[in-house]
Parts: sequence; structure tokens; C-alpha cells
Amino acid sequence: MPKQILTLPNSKIAGHIIGKGGSQIKQIKDRTNCKININSYNNTVEIIGHNQNNVDKAKYLINIIINNSIAVYEHPNVVCNVYLLTSEETKFHLIEYKPPFVYGNTNHNMNNSGKVFALTLVEKEENDLISKMSNLKISENKINTEKVSQSFIYSPETERYLVEEGIKRSTQSFKELVNSNSSKECRNKTLIKISLGKKTFYSADRNDNSVNASKLYDFKSFSELNIGFGKDLKSTFKTEIEENFVKQLKETMLNNGWKFHSEIVGVSCHCIEVVDGIIEKDGKGGKRLNFKIVPIDNDSNKCKLIKIRTHLNKLMFLDICSLDNSNNSIFQPDLRVRFQTEQHLLNVNSNVELLKYISFLELKEDGLSEDKVPRDLSLQFRKDIFRYKKKEIYVLNDEIKLTINFVNSEGKKLYEVKMSPIKPFILIDNEQTVIEATVKLISKMKELMDLMNQSNK
Repeated sequence: MPKQILTLPNSKIAGHIIGKGGSQIKQIKDRTNCKININSYNNTVEIIGHNQNNVDKAKYLINIIINNSIAVYEHPNVVCNVYLLTSEETKFHLIEYKPPFVYGNTNHNMNNSGKVFALTLVEKEENDLISKMSNLKISENKINTEKVSQSFIYSPETERYLVEEGIKRSTQSFKELVNSNSSKECRNKTLIKISLGKKTFYSADRNDNSVNASKLYDFKSFSELNIGFGKDLKSTFKTEIEENFVKQLKETMLNNGWKFHSEIVGVSCHCIEVVDGIIEKDGKGGKRLNFKIVPIDNDSNKCKLIKIRTHLNKLMFLDICSLDNSNNSIFQPDLRVRFQTEQHLLNVNSNVELLKYISFLELKEDGLSEDKVPRDLSLQFRKDIFRYKKKEIYVLNDEIKLTINFVNSEGKKLYEVKMSPIKPFILIDNEQTVIEATVKLISKMKELMDLMNQSNK
């Protein structure tokens, strides 16, 4: 009997193939008449069918589920938090705890065991364990790929070490994309971008009445809450930038050697192409598509397809953030460095039905309308998120570009600020060169923030 073995990128995807209560794998078995064995231990899926056609059909459905899991919505493999200290009132140390805790002083139980790095707020009076752990060298704190988030205290050495880790992951991912079966039909590239925003914190215990469950706190205000020691801490990075900040940023750039380059309008689209045999919580599911469209010309509200992304591998986020606001800076955003690889289809016109769907979409002021899409196409392509972007691009010395995005996502309007090399790293031949370029990129973003603060004193 024909047999096929597929390798899963990670063990978590097995749950998507199985589905709630086994509903998804049952659908695949019923439609293909194949036996499917999932081995979570070695991350493989074995497909056995009565004929090759059935095996190929089951393989097609399972590959859709795999791509849905990793192409668009995958969270990064690891988030590294690097915390800047500006206050002399407190000290922060890298301690091993399980799970990650935040404490308000040293009066806590220190018998927790585990290998999870956590940021711990302590008084200047330190006991032997804290002193010992705080003297760990960064070279000893290797990034554990099994951990979602790890925290470090800022130093130039720490920053460089984590940049090197991000580049190493990018290099490996890029090589895997180049060697993949779909590589001949796709363009592969590495993206390294810096975003401005704010690191915010919240309690993992949404049932704790002492914490406003709908509020995001900065680290200082969260630590001061009267919630007892050992509070489980989670964080998120908000990329929304205020309009006043954007105005000051433009002025600062134009006064310091940056030049306006261009303005681009486009829409990033996430939708689902319905496929029989793929199910979701609300019924029929399908293949998740991530594509970008732009106006056909300046005077038209009609759109054309310019990009279809098949893979987005978010490898690592490096968040460089301040834990207090005591340095009197007017502009003090946090930085997020993104390390990711992408794969795009070379022939964007290969999906004829998608092109037909796009031909009925209309660009309206700050948005995209589906009003004229025929019913049969609206049933075939189900809208998820349309994200309208108007980009203003500024360049420095033909090396670095800074993009200011005005975004309208489902009626929510905001600004985003991102910095990247003008020429993306399409192929990494020399890791050291890319590391130096990334460190320089971070330095330029910090320098720009310093210039903004100097001009407003």
C-alpha cells in the first residue's frame, strides 16, 4: 500500500492536524480513506492509503494545515527582553526561577527550582543567592529554544550577543527555505527590522480582582500593585505611535541628513480560501492566504496583486526597553528588533480564482471594500483582516530607510515606525557583516531618539 511520511516543523502543529476532539483528522480520514498516524515524539505524520491518489489528497490537506500554522499567524520562537536601567533606586538581576515571577522586594520564598530566566526586582540589600546569580556572564546564558520568553539586563555585550543569536537563527531558516521543495517557485529573503513601541505588562491571572484585567501596565506600576509576591507576569509589545511623535520625528530627520524618498499605498490582506476537508471552530476552513495589493494607478480605486507570501518564519524578537521613566526623556519609546524569513511566490498570477476575487475589490479612503465581490467568490474567499497602509519612506546615506506607516485596520487607525536596511538581506553569505549592519541599525534608531530629545529641551 502507498505510504508517505511528512515531517512537522514542531510538535505543536500535531494538535492542529488532530483538531478539537479529533474532528480535523476524522475529516481528512473520511475524505481520503487513508490511515493517518501522528508521532508527536519525532514530529512525523505517516499517511497510508489504498492508492497514491488518496495519499496525495491527504498530504495536500495536511500540508495546508501545516502552512496555516506557520505561514501567517505563528508567534516567534523566542522573545528576548533586554531591560535598560536608568534609576539608581533599584537594581534588577537575572535570576533562575520557574515560572517567571516579578517580586517587589527580597522577602520571598527562594526555593523555586527550574531553568527559566526571569527578571526579578530586588532592594539594594542582596542575599548570597542573588549576588551569585547576578554575577553570571552572558556567555553562560545560552538561549533555550524551548522557552517563549527570556530576559536579560542591558549592556552592549548583551545586545550584540542576542543580535548574533537572531542572525544565526535567520541564517539557518534561510538555508532551509532555499533547500525546500517549493524554493524554485518562490523568492526567499531575510528581514531584519526595528520597530518603535512600548513594552507593557499584565497579570496572567485574569481572575485577580486587584488587577485591572483590561489594562496594560508599565513595569514600574505593575511592580507597585498590592498583589503579593510571586505574581505571574506576561508582556506584550504595542507598536502604536502617537501622531505628535510622528510629526516631531519627521522634523528631526529632515534637520539631520535624512531625505524623503517616496509614498506608497497598499493593503496587506489575510483571507481564507475555503477547502473541503479543512474545518475551523465556526465551520468550514481552508488555506490561509497572505497577500498584498496596490492601486492599479493613482486615479483608480481598482487593485492589482503584487505579492503572495507562502511562509513567514518569525524566528526571534529582541525587545530593548526601559523599566522606568526617571531619565526625563520626552521621547522614550522601546525598540523591537525582528528577525524573520519569508517566502513569496514568483508567479503571483498562478491563482486565477484569487485574481478574479481581487478584481472586484475597491480601494476607498483609508480602506478596502468587498461590496462588489460576487456571492460565489465571497463564499470561496473569506475575508479575515484587511490592513490599509500609507507608507512614507525616508532614507539616510542610501543605506538605511525609515518607514512611517499610517495604518487603518478594520477601522482602527494608528501610526507605526520601522527602520530597516534599504537592501534586504536576500542571501546571507557573511554572518559577521550582517551582525555589524544590525548593530549599526539599532544604534541609528537610538541616535535618532536622542536627537529628538535634544531638539525639545
